[in-house]
Amino acid sequence: MSVNKVTQNVTTTNTNHYGNVVGNSNQSTEQTKTNDVAVTVELSQAGCSQAKLYLGNRTDSASDEALREQLKNEAKVARQDGGKYGNAVDPFDNPFQLTSVTYSFREGSLEDTINKYLDGKAFNSSLVAGELGKMLQGTFHNAHATVEERAVNRETAIRNAESIANVYFDDENEAKAFMDVIRKAAEDDVWREKGYLVVNVPDIRVLRPHENPIDTEDSRMYNLFALKNYGMTPDKMTPEMFKEMDAAFLTAFQKDKGKSLGAELNKPFDDNEKAVASKIESAIKQISDISVNESLLRLLKAFTKSDATFLFSDNPSENENGLSSLLGSVVEAKK
Repeated sequence: MSVNKVTQNVTTTNTNHYGNVVGNSNQSTEQTKTNDVAVTVELSQAGCSQAKLYLGNRTDSASDEALREQLKNEAKVARQDGGKYGNAVDPFDNPFQLTSVTYSFREGSLEDTINKYLDGKAFNSSLVAGELGKMLQGTFHNAHATVEERAVNRETAIRNAESIANVYFDDENEAKAFMDVIRKAAEDDVWREKGYLVVNVPDIRVLRPHENPIDTEDSRMYNLFALKNYGMTPDKMTPEMFKEMDAAFLTAFQKDKGKSLGAELNKPFDDNEKAVASKIESAIKQISDISVNESLLRLLKAFTKSDATFLFSDNPSENENGLSSLLGSVVEAKK
């Protein structure tokens, strides 16, 4: 049986904005991440027939090459659109993509790490890794969603990962290491949600946007004063502007050795952090077991190759029954 492979490089650039947290409407700090993803589409004759059957009249007369191109584009949409597939078929509902499309992630990225943990456990580990990565890193992949929506996705991903670890990991130490990766990714995303820069270097995990790890507390206050009142850091000022700013800072600082000034300068950031934390807490309390289970059922479709006949069935009830039995085994294992 002949198998054709098509590889497409998909580049997604995600920007996280931390504007206005220092009280200056003109100041915005950005944290940008770029992922290069190679989408590999394997097309056998049987796979081509199955894909045409599943996709229906959209591909009735499509050639194998046209079909590969269509599925390749749908795989690209799945990576770039934060899980909102538009007119494309959700890859977890497309037997062809589920069995024949794989992603290659940047070495050392969250998705790459998850993919390696799930290799051999899911028959399409890259699809699950990509989905969990998007849910856990909403500030990168779903920047246009609300704080609450991203919080729900993160928490759902954690609970789904726990279920996967309980059922598919035989080694307890490996399961713990896997969940450590999942939880740390979620925690880092919450830090970003609150406006912090996640640096993860020795002794320093996060910084506020105006901070430099080698600065003293006074110099950090100095930079924040410049940002709030002049919209830039001292190193970008003209000599005249710097002289004016320096004098103003010293006057404000000398009142009580910077205590009230520090509280005033940090108040916008602190208030924003508290507001975000409150939204996240409220959103998590509203999550239902039903929604978490629906998300888990979706991911489990990539773990069931040995029992995957129901995935290709034309009978919806057969599909539902097959996945429900899988969920039952997950729930039982957690008890």
